[in-house]
Amino acid sequence: IKKVSKILSKEEIVNKFDARIVAIGDGSNDRKMLEAADISIGYGGVRNVSPVLLDIVDIFKEYPSGQGSQFDLANDIRKILEEGTNLVIFTMVDFMDCFV
Repeated sequence: IKKVSKILSKEEIVNKFDARIVAIGDGSNDRKMLEAADISIGYGGVRNVSPVLLDIVDIFKEYPSGQGSQFDLANDIRKILEEGTNLVIFTMVDFMDCFV
């Protein structure tokens, strides 16, 4: 890395959208993003969800072994989408390919 020109604020990006937002995170650095979202998901697919998120998330899923967790979470998000709501989903985890 030669230069860092901007540090992305997840909360700032969430607030720029004119849509209902689902945010998915697992670490304390995700807290502001999750608080800004309409629906927040604490997802621990590889490691445990940070305890600082437990009091703010709407949905909590934790699978430190990673076994079957992607499909379970995908089903929860599918249920939200069936409510007829347009959503933008923010995540930093590696399971997004199951929604494509």
